Amino acid sequence: NDTRGGAKGWTLRVSISPFTSTDKDHSELTGAQLSLSNGQVVTKNNSSKAPHLVESKDHTFVLNEVNQTVMLAQPGEDAGAFAAVFEGTDGKNEKVKLQVPRAGVEAKNYTAEI
Repeated sequence: NDTRGGAKGWTLRVSISPFTSTDKDHSELTGAQLSLSNGQVVTKNNSSKAPHLVESKDHTFVLNEVNQTVMLAQPGEDAGAFAAVFEGTDGKNEKVKLQVPRAGVEAKNYTAEI
C-alpha cells in the first residue's frame, strides 16, 4: 500500500529464516524449502498502473535466506494498494509448496519467518 504520493516506485524483497522447531531445543528442519509459483498482482478498486511480479525460473520463487526481489513498481506505477497472491483452489493450494527431505526429520511443529 503506497500512499506516499507521487508514485515514486518501490521494490518488494523477500527472504525466509530457517525452519526451526517450536520446542525448547529449536532444532532446524535442514533442507526444507518453501516455494511460491504462478502468482498474480491484484487490487480491489485501484485504477493506477499495477506493479509486476519479477520473472523467475518457471515462474516460481524458492525462498531462502537471501533477499529476492519478488514485486516491482516503476516510477508512475502503483499509486495505491496492490497485492501479490499465490492462490490455489479451496482446500488445496498447489501454488505454495513446502518440500521437506525425508531423512532426519522429526515429527514436531516448525516455524520460519518470511
